[in-house]
Amino acid sequence: MTKILSFVFFFIFSGMMVTHAQILDKSKELKDFSERQKSDFFLQKSEAVRLLTEKNLPLKSTGEDEYLYEIFRFNNGLPQYFLTHNAGGADLIRSSDLYSGGVAGLNLSGQGVTLGIWDQARVRADHQELTGRVTQIDGATNLSSHATHVAGTMMASGISTTAKGMSFGATLHAHDWNFDNDEMATAGLTSLKVSQHSYGFVTGWINGNFSGQQGWHWFGDPLVDPEEDVYFGYYNEYSAEWDSISYLAPEYLIVKSAGNDRGQGPDPGTSHFFYDVSTGSWQSSTVTRERDGGSDGYDCISHRGLGKNILTVGAVNSSRNMAGFSGWGPTDDGRVKPDVVAKGVGVFSPTSAGISTYGTLNGTSMSGPMVSGSVGLLLEHQENLFPGQSLLSSTLKALIIHTADDMISGQPGPDYRFGWGLMNTRKAAETLTERSDQEAIILENEMFQGDTVSLTLQVENADSLRATLVWTDVPGIPGPLVLNGGSLMLVNDLDMRIFNDSQTFLPYTLNPSQPSLSATTGDNFRDNVEVINISNPDSGTYSLRITHKGQIQNTSQQYSLIISGASVMDCPLLALAPSEVDIINSTCQADCSLSGGSISAPQSSPCPAGSSRQYRVNNGSWTFSIPVYDQYGPPQYIKTRCVCDDMPAIVSSSSEGVSTLPGSCLIVTDSGNTGPGTLRHCLRCAVNGDQITYDDSGVSQTWLTDPLLVDKSVSVSGNLNTGLPIIQLDYNTITGPGIFISGDEVLFENIDIRAVNNTFDEILIMVNTGSILTTKGSVNTED
Repeated sequence: MTKILSFVFFFIFSGMMVTHAQILDKSKELKDFSERQKSDFFLQKSEAVRLLTEKNLPLKSTGEDEYLYEIFRFNNGLPQYFLTHNAGGADLIRSSDLYSGGVAGLNLSGQGVTLGIWDQARVRADHQELTGRVTQIDGATNLSSHATHVAGTMMASGISTTAKGMSFGATLHAHDWNFDNDEMATAGLTSLKVSQHSYGFVTGWINGNFSGQQGWHWFGDPLVDPEEDVYFGYYNEYSAEWDSISYLAPEYLIVKSAGNDRGQGPDPGTSHFFYDVSTGSWQSSTVTRERDGGSDGYDCISHRGLGKNILTVGAVNSSRNMAGFSGWGPTDDGRVKPDVVAKGVGVFSPTSAGISTYGTLNGTSMSGPMVSGSVGLLLEHQENLFPGQSLLSSTLKALIIHTADDMISGQPGPDYRFGWGLMNTRKAAETLTERSDQEAIILENEMFQGDTVSLTLQVENADSLRATLVWTDVPGIPGPLVLNGGSLMLVNDLDMRIFNDSQTFLPYTLNPSQPSLSATTGDNFRDNVEVINISNPDSGTYSLRITHKGQIQNTSQQYSLIISGASVMDCPLLALAPSEVDIINSTCQADCSLSGGSISAPQSSPCPAGSSRQYRVNNGSWTFSIPVYDQYGPPQYIKTRCVCDDMPAIVSSSSEGVSTLPGSCLIVTDSGNTGPGTLRHCLRCAVNGDQITYDDSGVSQTWLTDPLLVDKSVSVSGNLNTGLPIIQLDYNTITGPGIFISGDEVLFENIDIRAVNNTFDEILIMVNTGSILTTKGSVNTED
C-alpha cells in the first residue's frame, strides 16, 4: 500500500528540474520575497476591507458584463480592485495540429505537464472535463465560473469536442488571486513552468457599483491628470514584482491577459463617479475624461501586464481580426505590448454551475489561456526530444515570438496592437524538432561584462534568415508617477546585429510617439526582445554578433537565442549543453573531519567531434583544465560548455552547474542506524547546503530505528548505478513521524522510503511550517 505523505502547509512537488546549485543560488532571495509579499498582501487587504466596511462600500461584486471584482488595497489614497478579464481556439493558433492525427504528426496532449492558474476563486475540479486533473493548492472554497472557464480553455479533456482545452492531457495546480505573488514565487522556485493570470487591476473606466451606486466609475487620479488614468502604460511596483519573480525563477513563464479596457468609458459630459483622495470618498462629476485608449485606442494596458519578463496576450476573433476590447500598447517607455495574440472571442469552455455545464465568453481572459495551455504542448515536446533538459522561460518566450505570425497586422514585424503576432504552436513545436535535427539553433547562455558573442552562419536557399534574442531582465525601477513618462525600464541592454560583406542588419524597432506606424529597423534600446528578419537572404556567409551597452547588472545576464534559416559553420551544432562535472566527494570521519575529494570530467554527453570541453568556476574565465576541488573554501559553482576547435567564438550553452559545497564530504557508506558512514552521521556532520549521497557500490539499504531529524538545508541523493537505496523505518521503535523536515530547503533524489511494522499508521514524513521538501528523479514511499 502506498503511504500518503503528511505535511504542514507546504506541498511536496515531484519532477523538479532545477539543480541543487540553483536552489542555493536563488531560493533564499525568492523565499524572502515571498514572505514579504505574503505579509504586505495581508496587511494591505485587511486595511482596505476595514476602510470600505466603515464607508459601507462593496468589497466585491459582479459587474454588468459578468466581470468579477474584489478589493485588493488602497494605493496613493485610491482603492484598487482585482478584476477578471472576460469581455472563447486551438485551430487558430495551430495547437490542434500537434494532437493525435494532426498534420504535425506529434501526438501531443500536455501529458506529464503541470500548468498553473491564479484566478478569482476555486476551479470546479469535479467538472466532467477536469475531473482527476485539478488540485486546488491554496484550499480556496468558493467556486468560480471564470476560473473554471479559464482552466477548461487550458486543459479540458474534450468530452464536449468544442470545449477541448489546449493541453487536454495536462494537470493543473489552481489558486485564487489572494496572496498570488507569494504563491507564485514558491511555485516558480520548485517545479512550475507556466501559469495563467486572467485578471488585473481596475484602471480607467468601469461600469459597476463601487460607490454604493450603479454607474460609470473612473479610477484615475485627477491630481495627476484629470483626463487619463496615469497607470495606463506606467511600469510600477506591480510590474516590477512579477519581473522579480521571473528573474529569480528563470524557468517559470508568467502568462498575463492584456486586459479589456480599450474604448471603455461614457460619452463626454456623462455623470460619473471618481474617488476624491482629499475626502476619502466617491464624488459625482460631469468632467469630460477621455475613453480608455483615447481617440486612437493606444496606451491602455496597465500594471502587471507591462512587465518586461512576462508574456502579455491580446485577443483576436476566429477571423484573425482584433477584438474591440483588447488592450493595446505601448508602454510609457515604448516597449512592445502585448507580446502576442490568440483567440479571445466566442470561447466555449466549462463553467462551475454544474459538472457538465458550459458557457461562451469573450475577453483576453480567454486568449491568455489559449497561449499558456499551448505552452504545455511545447513543454511536453521538449521533454520528449531532450529528456530532463528544461528550457528557460526566456527560451519559451523567444520560441513563441520567433514563430508567431507577424503578418496578421498586415505588415512584418511587431506593432502595438498585435505585438509580435498570432501564436503559432505548430511552428514553435517544429522549431524544437528542427533543433533536435540540427536544422535550427536554440542557444541558452549568459553574458558577462565586456563579452562579445560571435557566430558565423551559413545560409543556403532560405526564404528568410531570422534571429530572436530574449533575456529575462533585472526588474526596472519605476520612474516618477507622471502621465506618459518615458523613463526606460530596460536594465541590461543587449544588442544583436547580423552582417554580411556589404550590409549590417538591425533589429525591429517601433516609435511610441507615433504608435500606429509600422516597424522599422534600428537600435532597439527599449525591449528585452530583439528580432532580426532578413527576407530572401543571399546564400553565403553571415556573421551574428551579440554585445551589450553599459554595465551588466547582477554580474551576468542569461539570454536565449533562436536562429532559423541558417546553420553554424565549421563545427557541429552546439545547441545543447554538455553534462556536468562529477564531484567525487571526500569521506566524513567520526569527528566530522574531512578526507579526500576531487573533481572528474563528465562521464556522459561528451562534446561533439570537432569541439572540446571548457570549465568555469564561479564567474571566472573559461579554461580547458578541470578545476581543483576546494573542500574547505566557499562553494565553487562549476559549469561546462563545448567550444569549437577551429572557431573558438562558437560555443554551446553552458550546463546548469554543479556546486562544490563547504564540507561536502558526505557519503553514506554504512547501512546502520548510527555511527560514521551512516545517514544519521552524515546529517549530524552536514552544514547548510551540503549534498549527501549513497555509495554506489556498497549501501543498498539504511535501517532506521529512531526518528530522523533533517534540520538543515541539504540534499540526499540515492545510487545512480545500482538502483534506489532503501531508507527503512522500523515502527516497532519509532513513534510519530519517521522523518521530520525542519530545514529551509531539503531535496530527496532517487530514494525509496519504506515503513515496516507501522501498525498504527504513523506518518512517514512531516514537513514543518516554513520548510520546503522537494523531490527529484524517483522517490518512492511504501507502507
